[in-house]
Amino acid sequence: MGEKKRRALAAGKRDDGPALALAERAHTLLAQSAFAPALEHLMRALELAPQLDALWAQFGEVIRFFKFRHPLDARVRALLERALEHPAVDPGELVRPITSAALSRDNAFAEPLLLRLMQDAIVRDVRLQDLIGAERRRALEGADIPLEVLGAIAHQCFNTEYLLDDRAAGISGLTLQEPRDYALYAAYRPLHTLPDAERIAAELAGTPLALLARRQIVEPLQERRLAAEIVSIGAEKGAVSAAVRAQYEANPYPRWVRTQTRFAAAPLADIVRELFPGTPAKAGPARILIAGCGTGQNAVATARRFADATVLAVDLSRASLGYARRKTSELGISNIAYRQADLLALGSLGERFQLIEASGVLHHLENALAGWSVLARLVEPGGFMRIALYSEKGRRAITHARELIAARGFAATPQ
Repeated sequence: MGEKKRRALAAGKRDDGPALALAERAHTLLAQSAFAPALEHLMRALELAPQLDALWAQFGEVIRFFKFRHPLDARVRALLERALEHPAVDPGELVRPITSAALSRDNAFAEPLLLRLMQDAIVRDVRLQDLIGAERRRALEGADIPLEVLGAIAHQCFNTEYLLDDRAAGISGLTLQEPRDYALYAAYRPLHTLPDAERIAAELAGTPLALLARRQIVEPLQERRLAAEIVSIGAEKGAVSAAVRAQYEANPYPRWVRTQTRFAAAPLADIVRELFPGTPAKAGPARILIAGCGTGQNAVATARRFADATVLAVDLSRASLGYARRKTSELGISNIAYRQADLLALGSLGERFQLIEASGVLHHLENALAGWSVLARLVEPGGFMRIALYSEKGRRAITHARELIAARGFAATPQ
């Protein structure tokens, strides 16, 4: 276990020692791929010290490897219920265990854990997508679908940017008078696209669809206002940048509810020394640039990880930046500034940075080397860069999909 993680776990009281020892053993077992014993040790640790956030974060790390069947063990169910609401747990890590258990039931939507998960996470499961599509069609044809199920489906369709777009024309006949009507509409189109959306949000605030109205009306409208206030740096550079921006303006991705860092906060110099012993690093507050911050998950994690750091986060998409600003404010984080900019225009910045992060960005450029050169000139002497790129091997499925699209002449439209 790394020193930073030890410090995070050691934040508990002295009488949490037995729980921390179990967590340490769970970490060792997980590293050995002994998944079941690791989970058992961690469940025992949580039963002893459920107040330790670090244990819940570790629970997410372990439970994500599991596929379960119905009926769920009572202990596992109880922990999953708490994990779904816990701020230290990324709900994406609960997708596999909850979805597998739900899909082993005769009716997956009878699993309350799944309905709750569908509100907060993107569930990547073809079988569930098929079930959602079928249930949505049944509702449109007049079937009496429980409101809580229809609401969860609407959340999931929104989270996945309405990946399933079949028969959306059928919603034009909805009267939109009852909560069920709004839930069905929201399963095909976001509620903020309706006329007088703010009035609708107020009407739904006292109903079981209050959360849906907040996610699909209140928050998107807030994001638009925040996005309009963001300062731009330089001008857009080229057709590729324009195409990438247009994609994310239409679909700010990913929509996320919670994120968590598995690292205790520490100065940049300390973290560099831990990761790369013997490497010199400048002490003191760090200035960090995140080039291509999207909807802000990485910016938030970075701002939390590096103590005394200030972060400049830039992106092409104002819609993504509006989402990032809303989440940053919601989480009470004050050391991130957001700007709208093309990475290729960042050469006009009149400063240098101790750390520059660009994850999943450079390969989208018309000339990736030109982007690299811009970033390299912005690193101060002795500074660092953290770069993540797509690999040919890792993108084989995408390559095959693009070949299929080209062969069949599919247009770049939602349909």
